[in-house]
Amino acid sequence: NGVVNLPAAIGYLQKLRVLDLRINSLTRLPTEITNLKQLQYLDLSENEQITLSAEIGGLSSLRVLKLESNRLKFLPKEIAQLTNLDELYLGHNQFVDLTEAIGGLTTLRKLDLGNNWLTSLPQSIGALSRLEVFNLGSNHFRVLPPDVCRLSGVKILSVDNNYLSALPDQIGDLTALEELNAYNNALTRLPASVVNLANLRALYLYNNYIFELPADLGKLANLKALVLIRNRLAELPASLNDLHSLTMLDLRENQLQALPDVWSGLQRLEQVWLSYNRLTSLPPTLAACTEMT
Repeated sequence: NGVVNLPAAIGYLQKLRVLDLRINSLTRLPTEITNLKQLQYLDLSENEQITLSAEIGGLSSLRVLKLESNRLKFLPKEIAQLTNLDELYLGHNQFVDLTEAIGGLTTLRKLDLGNNWLTSLPQSIGALSRLEVFNLGSNHFRVLPPDVCRLSGVKILSVDNNYLSALPDQIGDLTALEELNAYNNALTRLPASVVNLANLRALYLYNNYIFELPADLGKLANLKALVLIRNRLAELPASLNDLHSLTMLDLRENQLQALPDVWSGLQRLEQVWLSYNRLTSLPPTLAACTEMT
């Protein structure tokens, strides 16, 4: 559509629960929008020129707010008044930093900040104790703020497509983490604490510079997918054999010259990718992985 302005009469729709205004040409919201006290879902994505003002804070019942692809550079501090918000989508904008007020969104379960220009986060981000899905992919981070590691409830963390040369030592404090996306960075190794991620099921680390893995990697007992394409691994830890839940292992385009001798513990392994390495032979025990197709 090509809607440029919302009429003030929108404020009369006081029982409205869902408002989808994506792909329009809105530049602002009318003051009367604050009358929509029952509104739970608001999509303003792809309006390009919209600016958020204090009125957004008046939508006290809002649970989902979508603001992707709007060239936004800042959020009003009144965003913290959305005390029932579950999901906030801010991807594909032009944020360089965020207001400390974002830490007031204590009910937030999903926060998408992907595809912005962020290099840091407000310290208050660590107050989002209910957060489960956190996307920081495709930003300009060179260091992952340690406050991210205070988010002990996060299950999916995406920090892919940044400029990270290391993950913080505190990454192991994210004990609920099930999926870590850290591909397309400049990582050279993993912090020792990564093996404390007891609930981790998927670890995506392709397109980095990782030359070694933790010796006790096998402590990740629930890991199902390990993707390490295009790194600089010359060897694998013997504890790889302890990853009893592993179903997929992708080691293409590394510098592996040999594989561990023992594979008998990987009974659930269905796929293993080894092309473009320096291998001249495979261990006979690889045949113990009977689920491979």
